[in-house]
Amino acid sequence: MINLIPQYIVKNHKEKRLEGHLEAATMFIDISGFTAMTQSLMRNGDEGAEILTEIINRIFTPSIDIIYQNKGFISTFAGDAFTSIFPNDRVDVDSAIYAAVEIQKIFQQIGIQKTRFGIFELQIKIGLSLGEVEWKIIQTADMNSYYFRGKTIYRATKCEHLCSVGEIIIDNTLKKLSKGKFSEKSIGYYIVNSVPANLVIETQKIKLTQKELQPFIPDSILYLKSKGEFRSVISCFLSFQQKENFHLHLSRIIQLSNEYGGYFNKIDFSDKGGVILILFGAPISKEQMEIRACDFALEVIRTKGFYCRIGLSFGTAFTGFIGSEKRGEYTALGMAVNVAARFMMKANWTEIFLDRFIYDKIKAN
Repeated sequence: MINLIPQYIVKNHKEKRLEGHLEAATMFIDISGFTAMTQSLMRNGDEGAEILTEIINRIFTPSIDIIYQNKGFISTFAGDAFTSIFPNDRVDVDSAIYAAVEIQKIFQQIGIQKTRFGIFELQIKIGLSLGEVEWKIIQTADMNSYYFRGKTIYRATKCEHLCSVGEIIIDNTLKKLSKGKFSEKSIGYYIVNSVPANLVIETQKIKLTQKELQPFIPDSILYLKSKGEFRSVISCFLSFQQKENFHLHLSRIIQLSNEYGGYFNKIDFSDKGGVILILFGAPISKEQMEIRACDFALEVIRTKGFYCRIGLSFGTAFTGFIGSEKRGEYTALGMAVNVAARFMMKANWTEIFLDRFIYDKIKAN
């Protein structure tokens, strides 16, 4: 069974700790080329989905292994990007930088993927920072969720945005404590040239049980046999303002997504602030998902004291598991998903942006 949530969250949940802080190095990795590859392989039906699943495993598995060997863990996936956390009580800062360098080498070796449907180039940019991370478990009667947030995660994404393809960039918080060699990218930001090898590499043996996953993951995913497929979905991206006690509203949104037949995929905090992704049509399709998605969005927008903006888009996406058995996620990838995220960012607060297909469907009903 795939570890669909961090062991860190499972451990604290079992010990009835629902929130806390930790000092950590944070790493944000963005993989470019995934959307173009997904759209291309989508034209080849089931075989294209199988090839995409194989490439995902081939790319993610060694990268995730390196993170866990260096005592880090993946906190959040965001499509073809992910955030990792290296707690200070486990490692020194160079362990996180060393992990980034080793992942950089992986993409230099296997970044070009040759298939019978074409050659695809996958490239990475990596940003790292250091500081305090806040975490919280959101409990509801239906399903639990969790999040990690903090300025250090935001700073890691900012470092990644400054990268040219293939680069690793850190900020001053890490540089002043590192034994590595760097060149200045801009004031306060540095390109990693080399870092001492980490000699304290260990394999974390992690295998979460079904019982440990069930409070956070629905049975429709826990018992899903398909590793990946192309299917029609409505992606709902929701950006929210982090006002006082915002987490109280998150519980209600989880419950509403279940009531309207959506899958509450994740809460993510990065350069876009607080973002939620809900999928309609995956892993289970229900009738009139356009109406369900819009009714859900309207009810969320009307929530008193919760300020948000929403983007909705319909289309075919790759839906399935990304990552590896050590740490993975069920999600959706593709242009249709990205469009919803763009709509969300274009909307003003309290607005819902949706595509023409959904608009026409709703109008017809």
